[in-house]
Amino acid sequence: MQCDVSCSVLQDVTAFLSWAAEPEHDDRKLMGVKWIFVLSLVFLTAAYYKRWKWAPIKSRRVVVDALN
Repeated sequence: MQCDVSCSVLQDVTAFLSWAAEPEHDDRKLMGVKWIFVLSLVFLTAAYYKRWKWAPIKSRRVVVDALN
């Protein structure tokens, strides 16, 4: 029982000290998640646009009439 209480207190103190050392950590983490979301949207839009733009060009057939 004593170890459970002291381990819990130690975890609480450790969590508080890490929060006190970097109070902006949560803000930076949220900003990182927002950036990853926005960049993934930009990447998906660029990939779709590339496929839409190049599909007619890549699907053309090249006919070579070398005999004439």
